[in-house]
Amino acid sequence: MKARFLPAATLELNAAADYYEAVGPDLGIEFRQEVRSIVALIARHHRIGLSVNAGTKTVLREFLLDRFPYRLVYSIDANGVVIVALAHQHRHPGYWHGRVEESTPACEIPLAA
Repeated sequence: MKARFLPAATLELNAAADYYEAVGPDLGIEFRQEVRSIVALIARHHRIGLSVNAGTKTVLREFLLDRFPYRLVYSIDANGVVIVALAHQHRHPGYWHGRVEESTPACEIPLAA
């Protein structure tokens, strides 16, 4: 399965990677590498994440990053996995619920810096 990101999730990825790069050398690269690895795992085993009830008809799942306090929130459609959010685990829980029914097309993005 292919994995695609909603535009807002792409912004979150870039903002978090930029933050970590400012914190320490190569930390942003390591963050992107962990996200890349987990996205690849989810693409191969798309039902691996825990189910999330967002009060919508779309089934959502989430997968926690190991090293960083983030979760990947995703859904599955006919074209593959859609990353809905790259959400910090301790900030604004559920802020991404409105994205689930968005008509904005998801796009594949390069996860490299």
